[in-house]
Amino acid sequence: MKQPIASLPGGWGPSQDAASQNNWAIRVGSAIGRKNIIQAGNWNDSPPRWGAAQLIRSGNDTAKQYVRHYAHHNYPGGSIQSLQTHSNTVQNVRNQFEADVASVLAVGKEYVLGETNSG
Repeated sequence: MKQPIASLPGGWGPSQDAASQNNWAIRVGSAIGRKNIIQAGNWNDSPPRWGAAQLIRSGNDTAKQYVRHYAHHNYPGGSIQSLQTHSNTVQNVRNQFEADVASVLAVGKEYVLGETNSG
């Protein structure tokens, strides 16, 4: 069976990802009859190109009612020394995710780093 992603003209990108997530949230949430249960997010590209702010803008009120929190992945990479330096960690998170977190808090949701590693 041909996978839906493979059959998209032009491949997979932010607009396809948003449409898929919105559809999935609506279908799963309505099927089980519960709201505020989905972890929505993106890990195909980093904010600000594609993150929670863009996903929130692309969503609709029906999809958003099923989202509990928005997430992203973070793989800062580097040496053991740089990964253990507090100021490097603060700078990495602040520079990359601060606007994303603000956009999520503005809609009354939580923001999580859904997966992290040293890359």
